[in-house]
Amino acid sequence: MNRKILIAMLSVLIALFACHKDNNNVDVQGDDSAATDDDSAADDDTNADDDTGIPGQVYDMKLAFEFKDEARLIFTQQNMDIPNASINVKKGNDLIPGGVTLMGAGKEIQVPEGDMRILTIKFAAPSTPSGRCGNQPVSLVAALTATANNDLFIGGISARCGADNWTSRPVQILRVNGKLTPAKKQ
Repeated sequence: MNRKILIAMLSVLIALFACHKDNNNVDVQGDDSAATDDDSAADDDTNADDDTGIPGQVYDMKLAFEFKDEARLIFTQQNMDIPNASINVKKGNDLIPGGVTLMGAGKEIQVPEGDMRILTIKFAAPSTPSGRCGNQPVSLVAALTATANNDLFIGGISARCGADNWTSRPVQILRVNGKLTPAKKQ
C-alpha cells in the first residue's frame, strides 16, 4: 500500500479515536471574535486576547473544500488544545450550510513515529430539512494531517446525523486541504 495512503488512513483512525475518547469539549459557545475581520483594528494581533479572553496563537486557514468550494477555518491554539475554532463554508451543501459560521473546539495530536501532526476539531451544524439528515442537526469532525514541519494540511470533515454524534458511521466524508498560517494583523 502506498505510504501516503497508509499515513492518511492512520491519521483518520487516530482522529476518530481522539473524538471518541474526548467528548468534553463538544459545545463551545462563543463568537467568531478571533477572526481579524470582525474586531476593531486596535485589538487585532496574533494572540487571541480579543473578546473571547482566550490566550494563545490564532491561525487562519483557507481550505479547498471538496475541490469545488472553499472554506475558512480560524482557530486559537494553546499548547495542544484548540479551545476556540470557527469554520465558514462559502457555498455549503445539504450537510453544512453555506455562509454560516460554525463554532467548535478540538486538539492537536503529535505522532512522532510518523513525523506528523493531526488537528481534530468538532463542530455542530444546524439541521437542513431538505438535506440527508432531515430535521436532525449535523455533527462534524474535521481531521487535518500534515508532516511535522509542514503547514500544508490534508484531510476530511466527517458528517454524522444527530446532535453530539461523534462516533457513528459518517453519512459523508468531505475532502479538504489548506495551508496553516498565523492570523495577520490588519
